Amino acid sequence: MLPDATTTEERHLEGRVVYSVSGINRRIADILQTDRLLRDVWIEGEVSGFKPHLPSGHYYLTLKDATSQISCAVFRNAAASIPELRGLKDGTLVLARGDIGHYAPRGTYTFRIRELRCKGRGDLYRLFEEMTRSLEKEGLFDEARKRSLPPFPRSIGVVTSESGAAFQDILNILGRRMPLTRVVLSPAVVQGADAAASITASLRRLDASGRVDLIILGRGGGSMEDLWCFNDEGLARAIADSRTPVISAVGHAIDFTIADFVADVRAPTPSAAAEIAVPDMAGILRQLRESQDHLISVMRSMIRSGREDLISLEERLSSRRPMTFIEQGHRRCDELEERITNTLRTTLLSLRKDIEGWEERLESSSLTSMLHRGFAVVTGPEGNIITGIAGIGENMNITIDVSDGRISATTTGVQKHDR
Repeated sequence: MLPDATTTEERHLEGRVVYSVSGINRRIADILQTDRLLRDVWIEGEVSGFKPHLPSGHYYLTLKDATSQISCAVFRNAAASIPELRGLKDGTLVLARGDIGHYAPRGTYTFRIRELRCKGRGDLYRLFEEMTRSLEKEGLFDEARKRSLPPFPRSIGVVTSESGAAFQDILNILGRRMPLTRVVLSPAVVQGADAAASITASLRRLDASGRVDLIILGRGGGSMEDLWCFNDEGLARAIADSRTPVISAVGHAIDFTIADFVADVRAPTPSAAAEIAVPDMAGILRQLRESQDHLISVMRSMIRSGREDLISLEERLSSRRPMTFIEQGHRRCDELEERITNTLRTTLLSLRKDIEGWEERLESSSLTSMLHRGFAVVTGPEGNIITGIAGIGENMNITIDVSDGRISATTTGVQKHDR
């Protein structure tokens, strides 16, 4: 191991100079600072991943061309004199002036921008606009061809990365809102050269299976390049051809892709897609209880009103003593009360059974209930839930939660069941 930079930056080994990490980073920084070109240079490139950091007042972005990119920063003191930052967007072609700085703790370099001039949209954004116009003319974005989402989907398919945070967010929210809904993952690569083909194949495979009532297509946020696979024409046509309704949930709320325009519903984030996909079971149970209370109140009001009308009629006719008519009225009133009471009792018993059934099913599907029935929850070193052997290896530290405690263990082997 190299010596720590606090003791020495270099030492000698068999006639060779061996630098510490801090030492070589300082050497690189010295070289960058002595190069006059890099201390005041103009760079032309397309903006990507533009992100203001409001607490500090700094701005961060990437400048790129067809084959390369460079990380950039506009620090607060320089940002005050660059009004173009307020309207800057990804895809804008700019001329930027600044110097190359080296950040030793991470061994990275950054183009520190002091001046900025906008030139127009870059090639990638122009391609996005051209494809959008072309598909829009074909009618792929028409609202008339989009379908309504099922109100109570029994099974929901998800097309995303198996290891991504987006899938875990979707699982957590679906489990909280509607734990009885089945989730089917059709894993796909969601970034890189093979991503578009992988996502398209996963979507078509899930739609063709007929196993799901609704499909969520998505991933977390990223730059325009990271999300570019969701602008693929083949994927757009696969979404349009899908027999199953599709929710597109790509990136953050500010990100838009062609998949969003073609999908039946666009959600700003994967978490929002899960919220849209299913109703809240707790809210449904609350509405049932409120309906029950309202029904009881209406029935009692009807009975009370009928009695009052009968009493009023009896008083009006008492001078003529039509006792037979009054007795018949009483009898009809009693019969009506008995019928209403029986109907009310039957309706309330049915509602109570439905509510108890939902509560029992919710209780049986809760994590605590499952643990008391002998199930266990296995989590990996990073706290991720392990659902199969694909997420575990030998000599891995795992945690096993059971009904009355937690067990720490280390795996000694992995064996897949033959099915």
